[in-house]
Amino acid sequence: MTDPIGYFEKTVITLPSICGKIQIGICSKTEFEQLTGDSADTKLAGKIIRRHIIGKCKPLPTAELARLTMRYLEEIVKLTEKYGEYLKIPESSIPMESILPPCDLPPHTTAEKLVCDYSGLKMTEVQELNFLVYCLLRADAVKFNLSGTERGIEYLNNAYVEMFAEYDRQAFLTGNYHRRLCNDKQLGKDRAYKVR
Repeated sequence: MTDPIGYFEKTVITLPSICGKIQIGICSKTEFEQLTGDSADTKLAGKIIRRHIIGKCKPLPTAELARLTMRYLEEIVKLTEKYGEYLKIPESSIPMESILPPCDLPPHTTAEKLVCDYSGLKMTEVQELNFLVYCLLRADAVKFNLSGTERGIEYLNNAYVEMFAEYDRQAFLTGNYHRRLCNDKQLGKDRAYKVR
């Protein structure tokens, strides 16, 4: 992917509804948290979904908006899984404690602070980023900060090996191993394909 930010900014989710197929753009980080938080309600979810519908659509009943919201969130989760290499923070069996730089903000804003420092955006701008773009920048910020120390590099290398070992194992078990090997060669990716 040559321009992941551009790609994720243009990503839309197409869902069937009672008025035909609807395309919905990706909501902001703040809106995603509102949709998935403890205080999420149907009225707020309806406003968020309506705001991101692309094109014209008849007013939808509350029950249909609630159904669309659930499907919309499921599709966003599927996208984060599908593009996990780009959107997820690397996970390793090595503990991450004391690898990341200290942060003066409360723990619930550490990720936002990392994105601010990495991207140069203000905290309010980070909150309004497209959710997938936010995930991309958050993952990149963590990778960037980890790559500044020897322990961090060890963590990233270990996470990379573990991620692709599992990915390759799943591809092999599902019968997609050969197809993945061919697709990655076409895309110019240089990876080892050994099942561990």
